[in-house]
Amino acid sequence: MMLLFFLFILFLFVYDTCQFSPDGRLYQNSVLIGTRLYVFGGYTGKLEYTNETIYLDLTKSFDTSRPLWIKDITGTAPINAEFGTACLSPIDNSTVYLIGGVAFNETSLQYFKPPLIYAFNSVESKWTILNASGFASFDSNTTNIYNDMQAVMRHSLIYLFSGTNTLKPSESNLSTVSTLVTTLNIYNTKTMTWLFFNFSNTPTPREGYTANLLKNGHIVYIGGTETPNGASRETNVNMNNIPVFDTDDLIWILMTTSGDPVASRNSHSAVLTEDGKIIIFGGESGYGFVKVSPDLAILDTNSNPYEWSIPNIPPENKPPALAGHSSTLYNNNYMLIIFGRRTSNQPVTSTEVPLINDIIYVFDINNLVWTSTFSSTPASGQCTTHCVIGLVTAIISLLIISSIGIGCYYYKVKSINIFSFLCICRNKKPFSFLCICRNKKPFVNSNDPLR
Repeated sequence: MMLLFFLFILFLFVYDTCQFSPDGRLYQNSVLIGTRLYVFGGYTGKLEYTNETIYLDLTKSFDTSRPLWIKDITGTAPINAEFGTACLSPIDNSTVYLIGGVAFNETSLQYFKPPLIYAFNSVESKWTILNASGFASFDSNTTNIYNDMQAVMRHSLIYLFSGTNTLKPSESNLSTVSTLVTTLNIYNTKTMTWLFFNFSNTPTPREGYTANLLKNGHIVYIGGTETPNGASRETNVNMNNIPVFDTDDLIWILMTTSGDPVASRNSHSAVLTEDGKIIIFGGESGYGFVKVSPDLAILDTNSNPYEWSIPNIPPENKPPALAGHSSTLYNNNYMLIIFGRRTSNQPVTSTEVPLINDIIYVFDINNLVWTSTFSSTPASGQCTTHCVIGLVTAIISLLIISSIGIGCYYYKVKSINIFSFLCICRNKKPFSFLCICRNKKPFVNSNDPLR
């Protein structure tokens, strides 16, 4: 029994030691593909950016402080990058388009301009460089790096508004070497061509915002930093003035919100619930990772005008204030907050590794509470391949454990062991001392010369 116990402890130790634990990071890209939450790239606080492709299998429950990350070695990204944008194809629900970003060469220790668009085949874990025909007509400077924008895909078209063109990027001072893009750019994934629109009522160019596609085809842009006409530097976007792009009529709509006051921010995250509410979390005020308030707010897009509300959330399991993180909605039950960097009340210029978050935080959107565990809840009546494998494994494990348990019970309680089969029986002929005795213990003949 003790041997089994020690073997079990050894198994737990080996499992814990071998469990992949990625470095914390910020400005990464995350995309939910089915039941897998993929994360691409990001800045880890070390000299180089990461090119890791990692994912969480959301069919498995986990403790938020010990998420079960898996490293997709086959799907390692071809570049080390941050500040890009990614979106999932609604056509096949398996292809991810990764656009732009600032890349870093580990050999030359120099920043460089990566190919503009990559496609990631999540079924085969394979990356492909896509043609970006026509982009030169928008940006003839081949050294400029398109970054810090958000992609939204509807049908076969990818919509990108503004962002920045960075000439000579450096981690210490990205903003001063960048110019804001003023157009709405659309990439056709079927023809692999670009279209550029600069409407008369196009909003002020911006970066560090979020973009969410509503069911009616409207794209809602929240927050970020902008450069108003004539301004010499960027300022925070007013959270009460929300530009909306109608992808059907190709027009801009300016929505002035009502409700609770929400501080301006950039580098925050936003998820859209099935009932048309956008939940934002975190962000920073300007630059320097300055904390914003509130941490979490909800925009109801069903109201006219849109309405902000700040829910009363218990402090238990609450994450620290973060910026440069990612958020994902799963099963319309949970909002998962991953990675990012902690913010503070005063500007911080360094990118200290201890301030980079490596923990997952889970928000229960139905009960409006933060939870310390993620409980997988597959759709009713459905069972994925992982579910079937897990069920079969559980049954086999249960049978093995039950068999061991029954054996141990008889070994301990009934006192039947291998020595019970080695006994000396009465009235038996020579060499017939090997027999099964009815006694619980071996019968011992007092006249036995071996005794």
